[in-house]
Amino acid sequence: MDEKLETSASLGADTVAADVGRGPESAPPATIPSLDLNELQELPGKKLEALARNLDLHLHPARSLHQHVLDIIRAGLSIAATVTAEGFLDQVSDSFAMLRWPELNFLPVPEDVCVPRAVIEQYHLRPGQKIAGTIRLPGDREKFLTLEKLVTRRNFRRAESCWKIQGQIRSARGRLICWRRSGEDSAVSSWRRRE
Repeated sequence: MDEKLETSASLGADTVAADVGRGPESAPPATIPSLDLNELQELPGKKLEALARNLDLHLHPARSLHQHVLDIIRAGLSIAATVTAEGFLDQVSDSFAMLRWPELNFLPVPEDVCVPRAVIEQYHLRPGQKIAGTIRLPGDREKFLTLEKLVTRRNFRRAESCWKIQGQIRSARGRLICWRRSGEDSAVSSWRRRE
């Protein structure tokens, strides 16, 4: 018997065929959806429940929406689905950073994605950059979903990003993630980091 797992049209058109075994004697082929963390955060509860049913996952009603999103991502990653995420880099400590989302006011949530120091150093990432990439399940001694591969990195020019907001953006922990222009009346001015 062939069974296909399908997601809603908004969750991704790319699907990969794979074998998912339901019993020791049979391994029916199924399609594995590609999931996007940002789209999952915006879905209402009913659509998340439908997606969880497609992944053979039961969502406990006492858990929050963010925990449901995390459960769906973990179920998708366990069947080798491609999961992507996009957000702003927030340097939490010297050893790693986190992806944060402006829609959630840069606050920590259960489905936060950890960016390891090796990736930060390899691509010369700075706090406040908008990055996107594929994520993986946490490995040994890791607590968070981890950025596995960087796909895009957007370097906003400081003048454009700060001129629109005319100030500075701080993360949930109070760290500066945007730079501010020091001389507002001169066309050519120096940049300095605000403390």
